[in-house]
Amino acid sequence: NWFFENYAYNAGAGSDNWITSSNTATLNLTINSVSNNQTFTYASQSGNNHFWNGNSLDSINLLSGLSNGVYTMVTSVTYTYNDWNGSSTTVLTSSNNGVATSTFTVVPEPTSALLGAFSTLFLLRRRR
Repeated sequence: NWFFENYAYNAGAGSDNWITSSNTATLNLTINSVSNNQTFTYASQSGNNHFWNGNSLDSINLLSGLSNGVYTMVTSVTYTYNDWNGSSTTVLTSSNNGVATSTFTVVPEPTSALLGAFSTLFLLRRRR
């Protein structure tokens, strides 16, 4: 489950910027340039802290289909907010916030490697 908290000055309509329950937050997950973005639902507000909840998101397996090798994962969050320019309101989207990059290596599970080794030994023994 993902959980995102955002602090925003929230004076309400008529101020420069504010957030309401109609605004969204998106978790941007990218592995080697392939995106798996997840949009959060607005959960609650406490003062100027806003909470988005990812409990209702579809489960995704980020490692599914990856072959052995080294991968880079980039995560960030974007969210929409209301902007008052003095005469009208516009919904804007923030830039990627809290960008984090990590590298990981996918290796075969031990039983697959062991099965491969036994198969090779069997083929070598059979040749003799």
